[in-house]
Amino acid sequence: MKIKKTFRSVWLWSLAFFILAGFTGVLYRFGMFYSLPVELSLNNIRHAHSHLMFFNWVTPVPMFFIAAYICRSVPAAASEFKRTIYTVLIIGFASYPFFLFYGYRSVPIGGAELPFSVILSGLIMIAWYWFISVYLKYRPNSKAGLPRLFYDSSLMMLFVSSLGAWGVAVFQFGNIDNPLLSSAMTHFFLAVFTGGWCVISAIGIIYHILEINRSAIPESWLIAPIVLGVPLTFPFGLPVELLTNQLLIVASFGAILVVAGLSANLFLLMKLRRIRLIWWWLVTVNLLIAHVLMLFGGGVFPFLLWIGEHGLRVLYLHVILLGFVSMTYLGAWHSLHRSMNRNGLKFFVFAILLLLIMLFFSSGLIPATWLPGWHFQALLWISFLPAAAGLVEFIIHWKTNPDSEVKPMATYAEKKMRSTK
Repeated sequence: MKIKKTFRSVWLWSLAFFILAGFTGVLYRFGMFYSLPVELSLNNIRHAHSHLMFFNWVTPVPMFFIAAYICRSVPAAASEFKRTIYTVLIIGFASYPFFLFYGYRSVPIGGAELPFSVILSGLIMIAWYWFISVYLKYRPNSKAGLPRLFYDSSLMMLFVSSLGAWGVAVFQFGNIDNPLLSSAMTHFFLAVFTGGWCVISAIGIIYHILEINRSAIPESWLIAPIVLGVPLTFPFGLPVELLTNQLLIVASFGAILVVAGLSANLFLLMKLRRIRLIWWWLVTVNLLIAHVLMLFGGGVFPFLLWIGEHGLRVLYLHVILLGFVSMTYLGAWHSLHRSMNRNGLKFFVFAILLLLIMLFFSSGLIPATWLPGWHFQALLWISFLPAAAGLVEFIIHWKTNPDSEVKPMATYAEKKMRSTK
C-alpha cells in the first residue's frame, strides 16, 4: 500500500493536536484541585479539550485514511484531499483559544461582540462538506469493498451529525427557550459523531489496512444496524429531568441495533487469524468489545447505568475515543510502518488502559465511599500518561523515514502465520 508522503504531515499535525488536547484534559483535572487563572474556567477548558479532540484528531485522521484509500486508484486526487484536510486542521486549531478562554460566549471586538467559537465551528463543518464533495467526486473510480462501504457510511454519519450541530447554533443565535430541543440537538450531534462517524470510520480503517474486502456475513448486516441505530441513542445523554419513558425506549432500541451491528463486525474480525497474531489489533478489538458491552448495558438497563451518571458518560466517551478509535489510528500507522519502534505504542496502550481503569472506579458504578481518599488525586497524575505517550509516539513517528513505505498488511500477517507454524 503506497501512502503519499504528502499525507504524512497530516498525521504528524493531528498527533500533535492530540497531545495538546490531552494536556488540556490534564489542565481540566488540575483545576478540580488547584486554583486556575481567573480568565480560565473548568467549563471552557472542557470545551477546548473536547472540540480540539473532535476537530483535530478524530476528524482529520480518518479523512487521511479515506483519502489514502481513494488515492490508491486516483493518485491525482491527493492534492485536493490535502487542501480540505489542512483546512479542517487550521480552522479547528483556530477555534481552540476561543473555546479555552470564552467557551460559547461572544468575544468583545470594539463595539461589537462576536461568537467566534460558534462561527469557527460552522466553518469547520463547511470544510467537512468540502471533503465529502471531493470524496464523492473520485469515489466512482475507487475499489468497491468493505472499506469503501464503511467509509461511505461514516461520511454519511458525519453529515448527519452536523445537522445536530447546526441546530445547536440556531438555538444559541435565536435565543429559543426550549431546553429539551436544545439539549437534544447537542446530544444528537455527540451520539452520531462518536458512535457513527468515529466508530464506523475506525472499523473501515481496520478493513482497509488489513485488506478485508469481502465477508461471508451479508454486508447489510455489518453496517445497516449501526447506521439506523446510532441516531436513536441520543436520549442517553439528556439530563434526567428531560427524559421520558418513550425517549428511553427509543434509545434502548437504537442501542440494541448498534450492538447487533458491531457484534457482527466483531465476529468477522475475531475469525481472522491475523487479528489474533498482531497484538495491537487484538488490543483494539478488545476495546471495541468494551464499547459494545457498555452500550448493551445502557440499552438493557438504562435506569441502572446511564441516568444521571456523568462519570459513566465520561468513561463511555473515553472508551470509544481514547480507547478503540485512537488505538485504531495508532495501530494502523504502525501497520503501515512495520519497522517503526513499538515502545511508544506499548506506552500508549499501558496509559489508556490504566486511565480507563481509573475512570471506571470514578464512574459512579462503584460507591464513592468505597474509594480511597487518594483516588481522584491519582487520577489527575495518571491523566498525564496518554498525552505523554502521544508525545513519545510523535517523536518516533517524526524520526521515522517516510520512505519506509509498506507492503500490504496481509503480506505481513501471512509472514507471521508462517513463523508460528
